[in-house]
Amino acid sequence: ISPNFVLTASYGGLYDDLIEPNDLKRVKVYFHPDDAKAAGVEIDHDDSLAMDPSVKEFGLLLHGSQPKDSKASSALAKMREENIEFGYHQKPKN
Repeated sequence: ISPNFVLTASYGGLYDDLIEPNDLKRVKVYFHPDDAKAAGVEIDHDDSLAMDPSVKEFGLLLHGSQPKDSKASSALAKMREENIEFGYHQKPKN
Protein backbone atom coordinates (compact mmCIF):
# COMPACT_ATOMS: atom_id res chain seq x y z
CA ILE A 1 0.00 0.00 0.00
CA SER A 2 1.31 3.40 -0.97
CA PRO A 3 2.41 5.61 1.96
CA ASN A 4 0.04 8.36 0.83
CA PHE A 5 -2.99 6.02 0.84
CA VAL A 6 -5.76 7.21 3.18
CA LEU A 7 -8.71 4.89 3.78
CA THR A 8 -12.04 6.51 4.67
CA ALA A 9 -15.12 4.54 5.70
CA SER A 10 -18.48 6.11 4.94
CA TYR A 11 -21.61 5.71 7.01
CA GLY A 12 -24.72 4.38 5.35
CA GLY A 13 -23.61 0.86 4.49
CA LEU A 14 -24.10 -2.61 5.90
CA TYR A 15 -21.09 -2.49 8.20
CA ASP A 16 -21.39 0.90 9.90
CA ASP A 17 -21.02 -0.86 13.24
CA LEU A 18 -17.39 -1.73 12.37
CA ILE A 19 -16.24 1.83 11.69
CA GLU A 20 -15.73 3.19 15.20
CA PRO A 21 -14.53 -0.02 16.92
CA ASN A 22 -11.80 -0.26 14.28
CA ASP A 23 -10.94 3.43 14.65
CA LEU A 24 -11.35 4.06 10.93
CA LYS A 25 -11.31 7.52 9.41
CA ARG A 26 -14.96 8.25 8.69
CA VAL A 27 -17.27 10.41 6.65
CA LYS A 28 -21.00 11.02 6.77
CA VAL A 29 -23.21 12.72 4.19
CA TYR A 30 -25.30 15.57 5.60
CA PHE A 31 -28.49 16.98 4.09
CA HIS A 32 -27.65 20.56 5.12
CA PRO A 33 -24.60 22.42 6.46
CA ASP A 34 -26.52 23.15 9.67
CA ASP A 35 -26.78 19.40 10.34
CA ALA A 36 -23.01 19.00 10.10
CA LYS A 37 -22.46 22.08 12.25
CA ALA A 38 -24.80 20.70 14.93
CA ALA A 39 -22.80 17.45 14.87
CA GLY A 40 -19.54 19.38 15.16
CA VAL A 41 -18.29 18.03 11.84
CA GLU A 42 -16.46 20.04 9.18
CA ILE A 43 -17.63 19.69 5.56
CA ASP A 44 -14.98 18.75 2.99
CA HIS A 45 -15.49 20.80 -0.17
CA ASP A 46 -12.22 20.06 -1.95
CA ASP A 47 -10.74 16.72 -0.81
CA SER A 48 -8.40 18.41 1.68
CA LEU A 49 -10.00 16.73 4.71
CA ALA A 50 -10.22 13.40 2.90
CA MET A 51 -6.50 13.51 2.08
CA ASP A 52 -5.33 14.64 5.52
CA PRO A 53 -4.43 11.55 7.57
CA SER A 54 -4.70 13.53 10.82
CA VAL A 55 -8.44 14.17 10.26
CA LYS A 56 -10.45 11.28 11.75
CA GLU A 57 -13.97 12.46 10.87
CA PHE A 58 -15.47 14.82 8.32
CA GLY A 59 -18.65 15.36 6.38
CA LEU A 60 -19.85 15.80 2.84
CA LEU A 61 -22.96 17.62 1.74
CA LEU A 62 -25.59 15.64 -0.08
CA HIS A 63 -24.83 15.74 -3.81
CA GLY A 64 -25.62 14.05 -7.09
CA SER A 65 -28.98 12.82 -8.32
CA GLN A 66 -31.58 11.83 -5.76
CA PRO A 67 -34.88 9.97 -6.16
CA LYS A 68 -37.86 12.16 -6.98
CA ASP A 69 -40.01 13.14 -3.98
CA SER A 70 -37.47 11.75 -1.50
CA LYS A 71 -36.13 13.49 1.61
CA ALA A 72 -32.82 13.76 -0.20
CA SER A 73 -34.31 15.51 -3.24
CA SER A 74 -36.14 17.93 -0.91
CA ALA A 75 -32.85 18.62 0.86
CA LEU A 76 -31.14 19.42 -2.46
CA ALA A 77 -33.99 21.75 -3.41
CA LYS A 78 -33.68 23.54 -0.05
CA MET A 79 -29.93 24.02 -0.48
CA ARG A 80 -30.49 25.38 -4.00
CA GLU A 81 -33.09 27.83 -2.64
CA GLU A 82 -30.59 28.95 0.01
CA ASN A 83 -27.78 29.26 -2.59
CA ILE A 84 -25.66 26.72 -0.73
CA GLU A 85 -22.91 25.20 -2.84
CA PHE A 86 -23.18 21.47 -2.27
CA GLY A 87 -21.33 19.98 -5.21
CA TYR A 88 -18.08 18.29 -4.38
CA HIS A 89 -14.83 20.11 -5.31
CA GLN A 90 -16.31 23.54 -4.73
CA LYS A 91 -14.91 26.05 -2.31
CA PRO A 92 -17.43 27.28 0.28
CA LYS A 93 -18.64 30.86 0.06
CA ASN A 94 -17.36 33.01 2.90
